[in-house]
Amino acid sequence: MRVGKILQNALKKSENFDKEGSALMIKKFTSGNPIDTQAVVEKFNALPIAEFPLGGKFENGNFVFEFDMADSDIVYGLGEAPRGINKRGWVYNSFCSDDPFHTETKSSLYAAHNFLMLSGSKTFGIFIDFPSKIRWDIGYTTANKTVITIDGTDFDIYYIDGTKPLEIVKEFRKSIGTSYVPPFWAFGYQQSRWSYHNAEAVDAVVDGYNKAGIPLDCVYLDIDYMERYKDFTVDDEKFPNFKDYVSKKREEGMDTSAKTRMARILRVVYGPVSLAFPIFSDRM
Repeated sequence: MRVGKILQNALKKSENFDKEGSALMIKKFTSGNPIDTQAVVEKFNALPIAEFPLGGKFENGNFVFEFDMADSDIVYGLGEAPRGINKRGWVYNSFCSDDPFHTETKSSLYAAHNFLMLSGSKTFGIFIDFPSKIRWDIGYTTANKTVITIDGTDFDIYYIDGTKPLEIVKEFRKSIGTSYVPPFWAFGYQQSRWSYHNAEAVDAVVDGYNKAGIPLDCVYLDIDYMERYKDFTVDDEKFPNFKDYVSKKREEGMDTSAKTRMARILRVVYGPVSLAFPIFSDRM
């Protein structure tokens, strides 16, 4: 029994170490009782938020932490966000909406990607696993200071230490799971716009590509196929017999003529689950 406990403790301690026994670059700090979002696929021992390297404090139901930046430091990250690659000089909010006007004056776009990396005088990355609002003041209020406010007390923060940005990105991608390789058809040309108002409009697009001799592998439909823009609905007047229509297009996509070198597939954005989203793992 004693040996078994020693082995268990040794295994627990080794979870955050690589095969050579060196300390891994990623450490997980937990506050409260976070929701398991499954955003991170690797397992890390949870350390108390009081040990978070950048400090921080709880105030008014939020957790706030900050770090200083040198003039030459660059801040990368936040994924699908407005403005340039260097995120300094603006406030970003991980609190998104379906805003069609993507201008540099906005604080958020469609999606939240809560990964940030500082490169320069210090080099580290931060991933905040939290499914609600986060405010990133990156040198806006104070030019050489980043202040991050998490709108809640139940969250995980992953601190990624390193000397090179590429090392940090590599470790981050490893922790959340690397991308799969799409099938061959997914590398073909895919047509999308807002929006095709009925089946005849989609047919006209496909016919136009065929007449021009341009291979077409996928057509995306935006929200106009819905009944009054309600999720998981189809407007039967604009797209009668929608399931049959999609099946017909898929059959047409198997044509091996010169006009269509790969499978043409009709995909739908925000639609019924069986017809929704591009499933890039499909083998056609």
